[in-house]
Amino acid sequence: MTIQKIDQFISRLESGLTEDDRKQGWTENSRQALLKTFRKIRKEVRQGKYPAVNLARGLDSWGITSGELVELAAEISNELNAQPPKHF
Repeated sequence: MTIQKIDQFISRLESGLTEDDRKQGWTENSRQALLKTFRKIRKEVRQGKYPAVNLARGLDSWGITSGELVELAAEISNELNAQPPKHF
């Protein structure tokens, strides 16, 4: 389920920012940076790694504190952090 949510988040960012996104603090810089971050996370999850993350805090540092994407990022964080740690 987590990988589907990550794909959903990436797809949503790839489609561009809406007016609502911009009102919630998203900029083109934050969109590009978080696309890069989520692509990296997706790669790690596909490799069976579950990075410990606090995505909502990261979004907050960009000035993004509410909205659909913040909620989805929080769900992804919770699911990733609920996975048992794996040592490689």
